[in-house]
Amino acid sequence: MTATPSTTFSRALARDAPLAAVALGRSLRAAGLAVTPDRSATFARAAELVGVGERDRLYWAARLSFVTSRDHLAAFDAVFAAVVDGLSDDVAQAAGGDTAGPRARRPAARPVPSEAEPAAGGAPSG
Repeated sequence: MTATPSTTFSRALARDAPLAAVALGRSLRAAGLAVTPDRSATFARAAELVGVGERDRLYWAARLSFVTSRDHLAAFDAVFAAVVDGLSDDVAQAAGGDTAGPRARRPAARPVPSEAEPAAGGAPSG
């Protein structure tokens, strides 16, 4: 019998694999791995191919995507276990998964109209 990843991580990965992969990559980078956007994209594609339901397959997809040195195996294993086994909800929160509470979001920046641009009513301002 194969272990399954935490429900929260599985949902996050199924909902938005690229975002979940980037969030996992950020956690790995914080642990000292040299994670690049290309490696996160590789993992997102691999996760979609192997499916999100089997931890062993996800482990190998992530390990082959992110680890470039034996020196990083211990850090990778620790982060992967924390994130995929549900000990950390950072990835689920980043991918919009079920979380304990809402994440504060900044409103999107809106451009400030210049004096040369027409005002909202269509007439030039000023």
